[in-house]
Amino acid sequence: MAGRGGVTNNTQTNTMVWDSIVPPQCQPNPYILQLSAKLKWVRAHEPLHADIDVNKTNGVGPGMPFSNAVLTKDPTFGVIGLVPCAIGGTNISEWKKGSFLYNQMVRRTLEALQGGGIIRALLWYHGESDMVSREDAKLYKQRSEKFFVDLRYDLRVPMLPIIQVALASGQGPYMDIVREGQLENNLLNVRTVDAKGLPLEPDELHLTTPSQVRLGEMMADTFLQFMPSTIKTALELMHKKQVQAIIGTLRVAEAALISMIDETTANNIPIISLTSPRILPPQQMLPSILQMSNDMTLHAQCNAAIVGILKWRKVTAIYENNKDF
Repeated sequence: MAGRGGVTNNTQTNTMVWDSIVPPQCQPNPYILQLSAKLKWVRAHEPLHADIDVNKTNGVGPGMPFSNAVLTKDPTFGVIGLVPCAIGGTNISEWKKGSFLYNQMVRRTLEALQGGGIIRALLWYHGESDMVSREDAKLYKQRSEKFFVDLRYDLRVPMLPIIQVALASGQGPYMDIVREGQLENNLLNVRTVDAKGLPLEPDELHLTTPSQVRLGEMMADTFLQFMPSTIKTALELMHKKQVQAIIGTLRVAEAALISMIDETTANNIPIISLTSPRILPPQQMLPSILQMSNDMTLHAQCNAAIVGILKWRKVTAIYENNKDF
């Protein structure tokens, strides 16, 4: 998602040029930073990937409108740190674990955490090059899911929210196959924003600047859905039934969680007490609690409730080395 909004071909020089138009939704904001190619935090500005995707002409992308939309909709969110990593025209195979692009992405992301940051989400806009070959298109779903799993593991955030884009265009004839793989992703905490129908540049490949703005706003709306504001909200998400009482104490929250898990899974899974003196981190707790369940929705909803409860207890003091949440 390097962003090519406003980039067109100059027929006189036969070169790609950016029109330098930055709409209001993409303007710099003191609460939006970006990690530069030199691993320094600077105020974010368009084009976000100018010092990352250096072999191409960069323009407006969804990153800045995404960030500005998040801050507009949630003024209490705080500072947003963007970590640009995109390289245009790449195949998903070029992002597999151990590759240069993969390693660079992990390195930059971990560096961004050195000052105490928290990884909130991955924004993933990719796949145009995988539409050239039918084989690549058919394998896109499998390869992208493995990429997401590997990245979560190496970033040590097993339930990292991922917001991917179902593409509106591509470089080859197999767009429908790639889009199908994107829309049918089976992983937890992966949501897909559909860009189909958004206007394209004259090259019929890249989104126009207004389309990039709209896409960023759509991704912001999806991102904010990952952010339950209270434990009550998290518990309501975890189960379709209305939570009977507003959470007043941790013991009530734990009882509600255990009751719902027991009810849903017919008491056939081991329960770990959330009030035990020896609490497991959520990334260990979730597999233990749900190891007997194949209900993917339950997995995601239980995770939301567990994380909500642990946040409420301010367990960051307990897990001094855990920066996942």
